[in-house]
Amino acid sequence: MVKVCQITSVHPRYDGRVFRKISCSLAADGYDVTLLCIDALPAETVQGVKFVPINRKFKNRIDRILNSSKILYDKAIEIDADIYHLHDPELLKLGIKLKKRGKKVIFDSHEDIPAQIMAKTYIPKMLRGPVSILFCRYEKKALKKYSGVITATDTIREKLISSNANCLAIKNYPVLDDFLSIEHNSDLRTVCYVGGINFERGVDKLIMLGENADYKIQIAGEIPASFSKVVSTMNTANVTLHGKLNLEGVKKVYASSSVGICALLPTPNHLKALPIKLFEYMAAGLPVVCSNFPEWEKIVNEGKCGICVAPENEKDIDTAIKTILNDKEMQQSMSANGRALAVEKYNWATQEEKLLKFYGEL
Repeated sequence: MVKVCQITSVHPRYDGRVFRKISCSLAADGYDVTLLCIDALPAETVQGVKFVPINRKFKNRIDRILNSSKILYDKAIEIDADIYHLHDPELLKLGIKLKKRGKKVIFDSHEDIPAQIMAKTYIPKMLRGPVSILFCRYEKKALKKYSGVITATDTIREKLISSNANCLAIKNYPVLDDFLSIEHNSDLRTVCYVGGINFERGVDKLIMLGENADYKIQIAGEIPASFSKVVSTMNTANVTLHGKLNLEGVKKVYASSSVGICALLPTPNHLKALPIKLFEYMAAGLPVVCSNFPEWEKIVNEGKCGICVAPENEKDIDTAIKTILNDKEMQQSMSANGRALAVEKYNWATQEEKLLKFYGEL
């Protein structure tokens, strides 16, 4: 039995991509899978995946970036896997050290990190460009030494394939069984947003819409302290802030909503991203209101499963929401179309097949 170790320094242990999709798919296919993570929860085995936690709380982001690889290295060696699959950019150095020990090592690029750096508010604006360029050079140099690279989108693959020819896009589509059974009450005038919460994702604009809306808004996701301060000054009478939810909690939000919102702002990283929430909404039968980025428009407009809007324009978002809520026939049609697309094309089974082939060839 081939022994695999998934490693993350940032993602929660039950992360949708790291655990629910990649780790569980490999375990179901007969691999011996361990997930090495940093948290204070106990060791356990779930769906054939063995969790090995390291209880360490970082002082801050810089502490995590500088010390993650050191903290995880000894335990990674103790696990003694045949293949190591790393999920965070600060672990690139760890992968190189494991490769020197004769291990096969995969890097999984969930995001276009150089593009993402350009929108990081905690980095002074004048430093973002130089930091992005330096990381880009380091990433490409490091990945030349890896056994293979997996990316979450075709765009990221196009950027990284010159560094490592064994590079494959495995998209973060939803596991259909998680969402197809969800049923909705079309009379509910409720919309939802589920995902990361910050200003670049337009969540503050969504809350502001709720001040005078004739519909309810549900928002689920971990709320950072900086965002909480802003929310505390806003009128949230029509808004429910659920905080971070597990899968069952997310399903309840979807079941009690009639429209899913994904109005991310046009940052360099967002423009070519494929957000999981967009496809979860479709699988759950929710018409979508999303940003009018070219790749998203192609999916949503051709699939006739939602309305694309200018994400900076609150009025456009509000009009699109009301258009769907006020037309039950349109709502039902978009719901059916989105689900059909998810079943046909945008689901994890299509990506699982590629993952298992990639591992088999490795």
